[in-house]
Amino acid sequence: MRYKISVFLLLAAVLMGFSQPDPEEELTIIVELKEMDVSTFKKQVEARLPRLEVVAEYDTIFNGVAVKGLPGELDKMIRVHKGIQPYPVQMYKAQAEPLAYKSGITLTTDFIRPDTEFTGRGVKVGVIDTGMDYNHPDLKVNYQGGFDVVDFDDDPMETMEEGATIHGTHVAGVIGADGDMKGVAPDAELYAYRALGPGGMGSSVQVIAAIEEAVEDGMDVINLSLGNDVNGPDWPTTKAVDKAIELGTTVVVAAGNAGPNPWTVGSPATSPSAITVGAAALPSEKPLLKIPGERREIPVLLLQGSRPWTFTKKMPLFNGSNEDFFGVTGKIVLMRRGGTSFAEK
Repeated sequence: MRYKISVFLLLAAVLMGFSQPDPEEELTIIVELKEMDVSTFKKQVEARLPRLEVVAEYDTIFNGVAVKGLPGELDKMIRVHKGIQPYPVQMYKAQAEPLAYKSGITLTTDFIRPDTEFTGRGVKVGVIDTGMDYNHPDLKVNYQGGFDVVDFDDDPMETMEEGATIHGTHVAGVIGADGDMKGVAPDAELYAYRALGPGGMGSSVQVIAAIEEAVEDGMDVINLSLGNDVNGPDWPTTKAVDKAIELGTTVVVAAGNAGPNPWTVGSPATSPSAITVGAAALPSEKPLLKIPGERREIPVLLLQGSRPWTFTKKMPLFNGSNEDFFGVTGKIVLMRRGGTSFAEK
C-alpha cells in the first residue's frame, strides 16, 4: 500500500484530547475502523464530508486511516460514524548520535560480535528509522532496498541536507554491517524504511505506514529504534506491531529514552508480543564536584575522544562559559552542554 501523507506531519502534530485544538488549524488523527473496511469508510467520508482528506490508508497491519481536516469537521466525522476509534497523532524522534566525523574525532566501540555461527544469512531485516546511507562501504553489500514514507518514493536515503541525521545508518550498521565494522548479523539482507525525516522527526502516521510497507515486502525481522513518551498497549502503533507479529514478522522495538521510571516504555514497545529492548548501565564510579554551601554535586564527564586521565582533587577549574579553550590543559573545564553533542565539543 502506498501513502499520500501531508508534509506538515513532519513539523508537528496536535494531540487531540490532550490539548485544545485551534478551530481554524487543520490537524490529523488516526481512525481505527471496527465495523467497516477502509475503502467503504473513505467513500463515505468523501461523500459526506468533502473538506476532510484521507491522507493514509492501512489495511494490512491496522484497519484504519489517517484523516486531516479542521477540528469541527473531524468532530462531525466521529459523531456520524459509529464503530470507529479516533486517536491523536503522536510524534517520534530519533535519539541524536554524536557527529564525530565533523570534529575529526575517531571513535572506537566496545561492541564485539557474539561468537556464534548465526550470521543472518537469508534473513530479511527492515530498519524503520531515519533512512540509511546505503552507499556506506560497510552497508552497500547487504542493502537490498526499501521505501521512504516521508518523500513517498523508493529511495530511503538518510537525510543528508539541512536536518541531517545518521541514526538509521548507525542502527543498520549495528544490525548488519559487513565491512571494516561487522554487525550482529553481517550476512543479513538489509532494507530501509524511512519514517523519520529531517532532524529525526516523524509521526505515528508515518511509522504505521512504514510497518505496513515492511510487512508487505516480506520482512522476517523489523527493527524500530524510536523514541516516544506515550505508554500504552492499545495505541495504533502498538496494534500495528501486534498484527505484524501475528502475520509472522518478528518485531524488535526500543523501549524508549524516558526511563528508568515506571510507565516510561514508549509505544509500540508496549506490545506484549514484541521483543522490547532496554539499556542498562553497570554500576560505576564517577568523580563529582562539590560546591561549598550547596547540596548540589556536579558529575565530571570525560568527553569522547579525550585521552585517558587520572582525576585528582588538586586539579584546577577553568570557567568555560565563553567557550574559549585555547591553551587549556591539565584543568577541569566547566561548560554548559547546550544543544551541541559531546563529540563536537
